[in-house]
Amino acid sequence: METYSKRVPGYGLRSRNKLNLRNRINKVYGPCSMLVKNPKHLMQEVSNIYQIHHAHYLVASREMEDFPDLCCIGSGCNVVTSAWKLGNFNMAYSWNKRGSHAYGISPFVMENPQIKGVVISDPTSNQLWDDDSMPNKPKNLIFIISGSKWDYKTEFNQGANLYPSSIFHIGLVNSRMPMHDTPRPTTAEYFKKAFENPIDLNRLV
Repeated sequence: METYSKRVPGYGLRSRNKLNLRNRINKVYGPCSMLVKNPKHLMQEVSNIYQIHHAHYLVASREMEDFPDLCCIGSGCNVVTSAWKLGNFNMAYSWNKRGSHAYGISPFVMENPQIKGVVISDPTSNQLWDDDSMPNKPKNLIFIISGSKWDYKTEFNQGANLYPSSIFHIGLVNSRMPMHDTPRPTTAEYFKKAFENPIDLNRLV
């Protein structure tokens, strides 16, 4: 279990001081996307994202009561802050108010072919379906979309679309304001700025 804990270094970290990222992200002041060369490169990054979620699932199963049920907020924070600690600064924390659900999103810009899209990753996805209707509920659900709009409908909260209504991104960590008071862009503004700011993550690590 200690090995898996090391793969989620942001687990339980909620303050800027504990995250200790300022020296690593002093050039990232707004939303960003990861620059990938091609589909193979993208799938390598998706594999890295999955490893964070897999490790988090194992740790959270021991640490969180009734996990994954009603644990999306803490789990979403854990995987996003862990991604940041590991250098995946493009991952952001997304929240859907109507559906009351949180998960991770990772915008990307691909060079060949030229595609802009998002990797959606949900560390508590298997709580979103009824046991009887779907016995093999998807755990650590990850899917990739082209563009910046998608439908995410399950049996949770009467089938509400869980597309984000609020997004917390790495640039907000650089703000001098308290994290909970920091103004957040609208979803459309966030994606516009993220796609305009593709970053080679390997050069920041």
